[in-house]
Amino acid sequence: MGIREMNKAKIYLQKIKTLDRWIATCEAELDEIERGERRTSWMDERVQTSRRQEAPFEASSIRKVDLQNKMNDYIAMREVMRRQIDCLDVEPMRDILIALYVHYSKYPTLKIFAADTGRSYDHVRHLHGDALEAFRHKVPERKWVKFRSNNTKSHKLTQFRTTV
Repeated sequence: MGIREMNKAKIYLQKIKTLDRWIATCEAELDEIERGERRTSWMDERVQTSRRQEAPFEASSIRKVDLQNKMNDYIAMREVMRRQIDCLDVEPMRDILIALYVHYSKYPTLKIFAADTGRSYDHVRHLHGDALEAFRHKVPERKWVKFRSNNTKSHKLTQFRTTV
């Protein structure tokens, strides 16, 4: 397997970080809506007679449901990707992928992972390459979670498989 194929696996696994950012964004927006609902009562709003509009609490309730559904999709996608890593048979390979792509804030680089595990950087670098290659063999691209982003605000799920 060439470098290009290993990079595809690496890019795919790095999307876990993107999903975590999207989840955090949804959580922050849900918190903001909750704070806004506690400050404003629907009875404090003026009634407009020219045309019917949703009450503020109604619009925020709809937005909360949308955000919660979107967040649940992202969490499920992340969990599928995590289970895909768990499919690796060799524990050190599985451990390095989990450390670098799931626990990326604790292990942002191979050097930090190597120092923390008492292994040489060269050994960890080769282990990482072998792990990416093993991942590509164990979990073919057709089983990868597919998602795309139309823009930074709107994310659309194009395909979502719960089986590994």
